[in-house]
Amino acid sequence: MLRFDIHERETLKLLYHAFSDGPFTTVTISWRRKGIQIIGFHPSTSFIGRLELQEKSFDQYTYEDEGSLAVFTKHLRSALDFAFSPRHAGVPIATSWYCSKTGLKIIITVEGVATLTRNLRDVPDSILPPQTGPSFTAAAELKSSDVNLIREIFDAFATVEQVRLRVESGKFTATDPKSLETKFQPLGVNGKGDAETLISRGLIEYSSAVILHCNPPESLALTVINDGFAKVEYTFAKGRLTYLIAGTIEGE
Repeated sequence: MLRFDIHERETLKLLYHAFSDGPFTTVTISWRRKGIQIIGFHPSTSFIGRLELQEKSFDQYTYEDEGSLAVFTKHLRSALDFAFSPRHAGVPIATSWYCSKTGLKIIITVEGVATLTRNLRDVPDSILPPQTGPSFTAAAELKSSDVNLIREIFDAFATVEQVRLRVESGKFTATDPKSLETKFQPLGVNGKGDAETLISRGLIEYSSAVILHCNPPESLALTVINDGFAKVEYTFAKGRLTYLIAGTIEGE
C-alpha cells in the first residue's frame, strides 16, 4: 500500500505529459520506500518510457510495503484532464494517490471548484518489472547544453520517417538515411565513444513532447548502442525521465 500527494502543477504536468496514450497503452506504477517508478511500454517493445520520482518529490509520501500495479494510460490521463482544464488555469490543485493491489484511486481537488475521485482498476497482465530495458554498458554517450536537442532533431527532419543518429569520436550528427547531404550537427555537445543507430522520427516526437509542456529539464543525455537502442534521459528538478527507443531497419 502507498499514498502520495502531489500539489505542484509542474510535477503533475511531468507525470501527465511523460506518457502519451498513443504509444503507451498501459503504465506500470512500482513503489518502494524511497520513491516510485512509472513505466510505459509500447506493445511492439520498440519504445519504453520510465519516470522516476523520489520521496522528496511529493508533498506527502506514506509507504506501507512495496508493490506495483498497471492502469490504462488513457484512463489515467482522463482523470488528470480535470486538473488541467483551461477553466482551472492558475487555480491551486491538490491530488492524493492511493496505490494498492487492486488498483489506483486518485482524488483531485481544484480549489473553489470541485473534488473528483477516480478509481482505476489494476490491469495485472500489463505489469512490467522496474528495470525494463537493454544494457547500455557498451555504448556511445553524449551530453548537450541544449536540453531541446531531441526536439530540434524532430523539427529538422520534417519530411522523413527515419533518422540516423551517429556518435563518432565524441561528435554527434543526425542524418537522413536516404540523403547523406541532409545532416544536422548541433553545437555544445560533448560525447565519448563511437556508435550509430537508425530510429523512427515518430518516436523522436514522442520522446521530446514533454519539452513543449513542462519547465525545461536541468540536463539532457543521449546514449546510443551500435545498431540498437537509443536512450534519451532528462533530469528535471522533481524527477528523471528516460525513453528507450529501439533501432529499426532502413525502409521499415
